[in-house]
Amino acid sequence: AYMQTKLIVKNWLDLSDEHYGITFATRWPSFEVKDSTKKPLSGYLIQPVFVKADQTCGGDHFFYEIAGTHIIEFSLRPHIGGFNPIEAIRAGWEYNVPLIAKVCETNGYEGILPEFFSFCHVKPENVIVSVIKLPEEGEGFIVRYYEAKGVESTGKMKFFKPVNRVFSTNIIEENEENKEPPFIKGDQIIFNIGKNEIQTIRVVLKED
Repeated sequence: AYMQTKLIVKNWLDLSDEHYGITFATRWPSFEVKDSTKKPLSGYLIQPVFVKADQTCGGDHFFYEIAGTHIIEFSLRPHIGGFNPIEAIRAGWEYNVPLIAKVCETNGYEGILPEFFSFCHVKPENVIVSVIKLPEEGEGFIVRYYEAKGVESTGKMKFFKPVNRVFSTNIIEENEENKEPPFIKGDQIIFNIGKNEIQTIRVVLKED
């Protein structure tokens, strides 16, 4: 959400001009950024609104009250310069999905583990991976990602082992045989993505 009066929020909102701004990472679903009281304060403010909106594919917002006792949590990240959608999205995801550290058994492995190891790494920065999950049916795993800056891009996604097969799928994870899948290059896949496009793929890695 960005610079409106009433905002439906997914992870973050940002108030900026061309010189500086602030990104507000939060778990709360709706806010006002203008004082709507009888004696409003000048400028912008950020205050939670205790209503939630449901959306349909072709309808308006349907608001209903969020009753009960609530804890409002948020994180503030000031920045120099104008609004940067990539940094705002990153701030929202980092706050809402924090890194979890866990000590794991090595099952007798005696070698030297690498200093850097990632299940999946994607470039460029305007391609955002939003879902990695096991499929409802079939082999491999599902990756969903989108373009966040409004520019056509060529993306590269690197996995921790070589890729065996990759399929383009629809939103309900059905393989789309008539759609060209990403190109496989060892442990990477290479793909083209349009402005603000969402893509879903099924990835099958090679067995050891």
